[in-house]
Amino acid sequence: MKRFKRKIKSVLISISGILPFSLLQRLASKNPVIINYHSIKGWDPDPIINRNTYRSVKQLEDDLRFFKKHFSIVSIADLHHKNKLAQNSLAFTIDDGLKSVYDLMYPVFNMVGIPAAIFINPDFADNKDIHFLRKRNLILKSINSIDEIANTELQGWLSKKEISIKQLISLLEQISYEDRYILDVLILILRLQNNLINENNPVYMTKAELEIMLKDGFLIGAHSMDHPPFKELTLSEQVKQIKDSIEWVIKQFQLPYRYFAFPSNDNIISREVFESIKEEVDLTLGVQGLLSDEYTTHFHRIEVESTGKSASQVLKYEYCRYIIKKLVGKSIFKRAND
Repeated sequence: MKRFKRKIKSVLISISGILPFSLLQRLASKNPVIINYHSIKGWDPDPIINRNTYRSVKQLEDDLRFFKKHFSIVSIADLHHKNKLAQNSLAFTIDDGLKSVYDLMYPVFNMVGIPAAIFINPDFADNKDIHFLRKRNLILKSINSIDEIANTELQGWLSKKEISIKQLISLLEQISYEDRYILDVLILILRLQNNLINENNPVYMTKAELEIMLKDGFLIGAHSMDHPPFKELTLSEQVKQIKDSIEWVIKQFQLPYRYFAFPSNDNIISREVFESIKEEVDLTLGVQGLLSDEYTTHFHRIEVESTGKSASQVLKYEYCRYIIKKLVGKSIFKRAND
């Protein structure tokens, strides 16, 4: 099945490549389009995360100028308030609240004259903590270059757990969100506390920086408390992550709206979750491209960075995919029951 899907995608990319952008835009007639970003290429202090296909500053500027030329730029607040949209409207979001957003992306958005909505994880605001997989990556990077004292403590811990260093590395490579407490133990054993949060090279934005962007016309929403993989959570845990993060953002920034973007993929989010949060949120966001959703206050976005292709190429492929989905009656994403 995966091979078949890859083949279909390859065919769609080839077809979309030879068709004019304006034709595909007109045939798809999808309004609005929402584009999502995360960070800037080469910025991240984590070398593993740095392998992700992000845009350079120049590529981001090229993207934004392309979008501004071919679309009417709106805000997700326009979707929330059901404002009448111009034809070919487009909105922007940025997930994760990384420091690169304030230092590198925000100036580009401002220069081109485009606002965006920023979705953050409260546990990471002001760099109070970092994502558990960042901790995992730090440990894996450091485990073979620790000093003698830390090595002695690590060997003692491994002996008590009756596992080898090879088994530990295997465990770390597959570690679950539920077992993330092990990472904090290892951070202490390996004396990596000072490497965890570097004041001279912070990973996330501060609340003060977010306040500046807010005053400049950007919006702020919640992205869960600590960006867990929702597929590993129970229904009640998923709902708690959503509600708690929204409440934190509302109180912290005194916002009159409640926006939430699901971390990672929202395809596993059930009807029960949406029913449980419908009174707590004004608008939610996923990443199923141009598809609509059976929940009309849930909007999907295009992850434009993930392919490494230009904005035009990404949109042309997504338009082709959407046109085919619409022809076969599958342009609305249907949720499963829990």
